[in-house]
Amino acid sequence: MTTPTEPPVPPGRPLTARPGRKLGPILPSTASAHRAWLQPMRDTYLASGLTLNELSERIRFAKSIISELLRGVGLYPRWEIVCMLAVELGVPNWPLYQLWRQAAFEAHKSNDWIDDCTDRTTVLTTTHTAALSSIAPSANSPRTTTPSSLRSSSTTTGVTPPSPTPSTSSG
Repeated sequence: MTTPTEPPVPPGRPLTARPGRKLGPILPSTASAHRAWLQPMRDTYLASGLTLNELSERIRFAKSIISELLRGVGLYPRWEIVCMLAVELGVPNWPLYQLWRQAAFEAHKSNDWIDDCTDRTTVLTTTHTAALSSIAPSANSPRTTTPSSLRSSSTTTGVTPPSPTPSTSSG
């Protein structure tokens, strides 16, 4: 008895297609600051090969919510879900957080709303990671900073990370 084989895949097409419907485009009405972080997030999702169902199971949010977020549909998303998606997809949190925060202001969100969205999450800063590696290059885990601790350096246009201290080695 023979087993059926799949027909050959045409050149230029992926070996396996994602099951389900294709993710729709970002809405044309999505503001530019929102689009600045959303497009790279979408590109990373599309390149990951994950389905919305797989992503939904991993971060425990409904597929419809993730789909709406990745298309810029509905209300501006809270940082918690954006951060969970970023972690799952391997998107660096710190530049994403700066872009998300700027877009939140553009979406007329208040400082209180933004702070409430970020109180229970952690933002990894490349500045802190670089500073840590210069102090202890063998450390396996980077330091993290909560957005609430960055509020003292917040402005209405975004968050400025603390400057790393310059190294003064005489070696």
